[in-house]
Amino acid sequence: MLPDLFFLTGQIRIEANLVSKVSRNMAVIPDGHNVTLVNTIRLDEAGLAALDALGNVNVLKLQS
Repeated sequence: MLPDLFFLTGQIRIEANLVSKVSRNMAVIPDGHNVTLVNTIRLDEAGLAALDALGNVNVLKLQS
């Protein structure tokens, strides 16, 4: 594993007839003054501030 590779776990709450939660994972890959996010999740204000401190953000969305 790469030393600067980070994973964050979040959940999506789905309300239909039943309430269910689906886990999601986001990878954060810093590279100098750039950061690549893979499969983004929603962050709170503290998470966004920490992300901004890492540098320029690029987003990569994987589709199946």
